[in-house]
Amino acid sequence: MAKRKSKSLNIGPAAFPTKIVGVKFNNEDGLCRQKYIRKLREGQQLMLKREPNNEYDRNAIAVCTIGKLFRGARQLGYLSEELAGDYAPLLDAGGRIDVVVLNVTGGGGWLWWKKSYGVNIHITVYAFRGGV
Repeated sequence: MAKRKSKSLNIGPAAFPTKIVGVKFNNEDGLCRQKYIRKLREGQQLMLKREPNNEYDRNAIAVCTIGKLFRGARQLGYLSEELAGDYAPLLDAGGRIDVVVLNVTGGGGWLWWKKSYGVNIHITVYAFRGGV
């Protein structure tokens, strides 16, 4: 997706698959993202959380769990830098983006901590028109 140069948003509706990046890292609190990723199920709803003060990317958008199974929101990783650049302004303006798990990849075996999991997600961006 191309970077938007306009101050006005004219986005959606759009729906597409992508993957969560940064899944091999631990969260700031030391919790292992892989531990939560292996518990995800197809169709599970996730949420996006903007991180405008992220030291690496001011457009960063974290992908997090929702619900009691995880005892609150647990970060699983991020949207790619390209997607974050496209959709951060929409989220900042109050736009809506839904995210669900398509599937968990990798892993396997009895030594789960030695296997790396990935997450494919489906994103739905709702039509939004407005100024930034």
